[in-house]
Amino acid sequence: MRALTQSRKLLGLERHQYIMEGIYVDIAFIGVNGFSLTHGLTTPSIEEARVVKKVMVNAQKVVVAVDHTKFNHVAFFRLCTVEQIHTIITDVRTPTGQIEHLRDKGITVILT
Repeated sequence: MRALTQSRKLLGLERHQYIMEGIYVDIAFIGVNGFSLTHGLTTPSIEEARVVKKVMVNAQKVVVAVDHTKFNHVAFFRLCTVEQIHTIITDVRTPTGQIEHLRDKGITVILT
């Protein structure tokens, strides 16, 4: 029974990846579990990483929503580097140095 359950999950994942390859968006809004200037945007889920990567590749712009608690945190799978995003929406408690560094890279930072 366990093998059958695992194969169904795999088939579901493959189906989602196939579907996402054909979707094109102007703006992809992405949420992440970890945000690091060195390691990029990360998530603990390989399934989520695979699907989000497909969406990002087919987007004209990538907007990331990330609160201050996610900065300098690294989860297991990398979605992309910081240089691959266009805009970050974050809260005012995000460290000023992080915001300045992102703006120096040409990334738009919106504080809420």
